[in-house]
Amino acid sequence: GRRSCRQPSFPRGAMVVAEAATTAAAASPLRGTSAMALFAVLAAAVGLPTAVGGSSGGASPPRGHLEPFGSWKDGVPVEERQDVPEPEEFYREYCASDGGHGRPVVFRGAAKSMAAASRWATDEELLERYGKEKITGVEYNLKETRA
Repeated sequence: GRRSCRQPSFPRGAMVVAEAATTAAAASPLRGTSAMALFAVLAAAVGLPTAVGGSSGGASPPRGHLEPFGSWKDGVPVEERQDVPEPEEFYREYCASDGGHGRPVVFRGAAKSMAAASRWATDEELLERYGKEKITGVEYNLKETRA
């Protein structure tokens, strides 16, 4: 037998909203906005079902939808310390803990005790010492390409 391809059937309201979204995308001051994005907004406004939330009548999008990556997941508590531990303690508490995976830590103000913080305290000191140095090896306008 011969197969036939049929156009998917959409409710009349969806066709009107899709046409309005396409027209709005072309003539809108929001030139970068896609017709699909406008369709989603218009569909939600008139109560049409959408792919993400089913119908807009009370259904909520999946957890983390349109949120920063990973925000849907519970975070790992991060210890903050005001001091810098000795190397043995650092290794034992933060590198070798958790079965060798380590655990996160933030050392607030740790760089203040480094010699560089007192030697190069201001931009003026850095400019005075290194202001006439020529910088080489900087690459500009690079674009990553992956084959």
